[in-house]
Amino acid sequence: MGKAALTPTRRASTAGKKLIRHKGPTGSSLAPMVDPFPGVPYSFGALRKTFGPLWIRCDVCRRYARLFLRELRDVDYRTKTFSCSICGADGAIALEEPCKDTGMEDYRLDQRVDPKHHPAAVKRMTESERRSYRNVGGELPGRKIDGRR
Repeated sequence: MGKAALTPTRRASTAGKKLIRHKGPTGSSLAPMVDPFPGVPYSFGALRKTFGPLWIRCDVCRRYARLFLRELRDVDYRTKTFSCSICGADGAIALEEPCKDTGMEDYRLDQRVDPKHHPAAVKRMTESERRSYRNVGGELPGRKIDGRR
């Protein structure tokens, strides 16, 4: 019986290839990585890359609309507020389509081509001093505290 000749095998070159480390059976702390986001941090584009489509909802009217990013892609989402074009109430960013959340099935999609600001929202945004909803200055309006208790 002859010995099998061991010939060196060529390994595939790793030049120019992205290497991803996977968690091994030893519980290594090196987990699979994803590509870093090439855009602006804290931007609407970063939110979209992380969570997918974004929605704006009005909890007063129970309506929502899809947020298309166009000129907002590189804008810091922490500096922008939204308001309802029908009632003027504050709008909230939603990460899922609101009508698909439990308890929000009655929200209606109301996508407008060119929405205009509600006059109450314009007044609220242009006021020189914004009233806090927390009434930091003391007790709540309309409530009397009985000192005997």
